[in-house]
Amino acid sequence: MGEVLISVGIVGCGEIAFGYGNPNQPDFGPSIGSLDHASAIREVGGFDVVACVDPSSEKLARAKTVFPMAGLYRTLQDFRDAKVEVDMLVISSPTEYHEEALELAISQDIQAVFCEKPITDDPQASTRLVDKATAEGMTISVNFLRLWDDTMAELRSRIMSGEFGELQAGTGVFVKDITHNGPHMIALLSDLLGPVGINEGVTCAFARLNGEGNHGACASLSVAGANVILHKLDHELYNFFEIELHFEKVVLRLEDGCRRIVLRKPVPHPEYTKLLYPEDISVFNGNQRMALANAWREWRAFFEHGTLMRRDINWMLSQEMICHQIKAMMVEKNGDDALTKGIS
Repeated sequence: MGEVLISVGIVGCGEIAFGYGNPNQPDFGPSIGSLDHASAIREVGGFDVVACVDPSSEKLARAKTVFPMAGLYRTLQDFRDAKVEVDMLVISSPTEYHEEALELAISQDIQAVFCEKPITDDPQASTRLVDKATAEGMTISVNFLRLWDDTMAELRSRIMSGEFGELQAGTGVFVKDITHNGPHMIALLSDLLGPVGINEGVTCAFARLNGEGNHGACASLSVAGANVILHKLDHELYNFFEIELHFEKVVLRLEDGCRRIVLRKPVPHPEYTKLLYPEDISVFNGNQRMALANAWREWRAFFEHGTLMRRDINWMLSQEMICHQIKAMMVEKNGDDALTKGIS
């Protein structure tokens, strides 16, 4: 694709911005893929990173090796004072700094923002900022990476076609805070199966039993007419999330945050005649290395042709709100109080 040079500022130059690329191969081709924004931007082309913001001089130095012409700024105030004009802002800083960065983007009339999840730690602040940005005509998207994974799109088509039958039940396991990995999991369930709701009575019961910080069942979701139970782990060495979905005709397991997908289809049971057992196993990988580049291709189409992003910001915000509400129930061991103090 030819040069378009959409100007970009990156706020937060850590791993998701610069750390997951291959420093020994500076010119990524389409077959390499990208796990960080810098690699994806260079792979897709058409973007000009003109500013990088981070308090770490080491991270700024790394950013400078990737984008030599970019201005380097230690704080958002330095960036603001420099009066750098950008078409788009990437917010990949720690979550506690997202609100300030979004406020800056709105005040500077920046056209678009690509934000890491969650939008902010505070659901009320997230709602306020999304409403304010939308009113100002800004387009925001959240990096729910699997939305742009072609393998997930194929799975969604197979589910929607009825190949797997109706969903019967499911389980999900996550580590860290529900608002950390949870939004990825909720967004994926919603994208694959349709709207996700909270079974409040059961979730409140889990909250009374476990409270915050303990491992175990923590939420019951209503998805496609079935119950999906979420479990929290306190194992710090694990990462991401895993989901197992039992359909009428297949058991689908999404492992390691969808890096690996396992399908178990029924075959005649070896011991019990006339019965079936989900034994026929097929294993394939997700395509997350291409997903982020696909997202940036979508951003390029947005700027060049006015193409809408795959999911709008209100849909993305609603996925995060589910996680905030679950967290409120987990924090408040009295589930009834959690409902009144949580997200309405």
